[in-house]
Amino acid sequence: LLPYEQLFEAGQILQKVMAASSRRIGVIASGDLSHRLLPTAPAGYSPRGQEFDEQVMKIIEEGQLERLKDLDKDLINKAGECALRPLLILAGILSEQDFSSAVLSYEGPFGVGYGVALFAPGSVSPPDLARQAVQNYLEKGEIMEPPPQLSEFLEKKAGAFVSIKDRKGNLRGCIGTLEPTQKNLAGEIIRNAVQSAFHDPRFTPVKNEEMADLVFSVDIIHPPEQVSSLDQLDPDQYGVIVKRGAQKGVLLPDLPGIDSAEEQLAIARQKAGLDETADLEIYRFRVERFMQE
Repeated sequence: LLPYEQLFEAGQILQKVMAASSRRIGVIASGDLSHRLLPTAPAGYSPRGQEFDEQVMKIIEEGQLERLKDLDKDLINKAGECALRPLLILAGILSEQDFSSAVLSYEGPFGVGYGVALFAPGSVSPPDLARQAVQNYLEKGEIMEPPPQLSEFLEKKAGAFVSIKDRKGNLRGCIGTLEPTQKNLAGEIIRNAVQSAFHDPRFTPVKNEEMADLVFSVDIIHPPEQVSSLDQLDPDQYGVIVKRGAQKGVLLPDLPGIDSAEEQLAIARQKAGLDETADLEIYRFRVERFMQE
């Protein structure tokens, strides 16, 4: 029950200790939000309980944890909470570094608010962002907005493919865009992650119980360039696009089992529904691939 400022300073001290360590360290800040959301709640009902939870979850979503120190004291008291102090320690830990924040869930089924969020040093990685987008869609049935704090990389525009596999390496979904369709790369990844998980016609939609066993990867697409011969293709370095009129087939680079340009071109033709190489427009493109650890 130390003053809020001292709890914040304790977090800053912890951050220095962790920074001096060679280990990878995770921090769990645990506590309930309001205990007064329903008439049947353990601490009784207060209309300010929901107000408190909404303010705290918004602060977390926006990654502005230092604002927790400025919450109205009467609101805190009437909410009947126990999460604020551990969150203030966490705020101190994160206060001098860049980090991303993502709300994973919020519920209050027993009159007690339970919020779950993830904080990570630096900006969120493309595969983690794809996973968050799918989890959000499973829980809320809507496409999430990009996080408020983005790296310069995720602020740029580019096409992107999101691939989803199970732990055995079996494909579960893969859909993407060759050119940007959203205002930034983060939005591109979010949209294509949802498309891959729920709208790839080759597979049934992803279910919540599968999520723990799925691995996400993201390919950022560099601008394609037209080629005039197979000698200019390399399936390890370049993806390929084949076009004839409105028909188009795309194949990403560095895929298992594809060892030659001829194989790569044949599969891309098959995807496009084209049975002959004659009169094809052929393009190659590089990717920047991000794999989930």
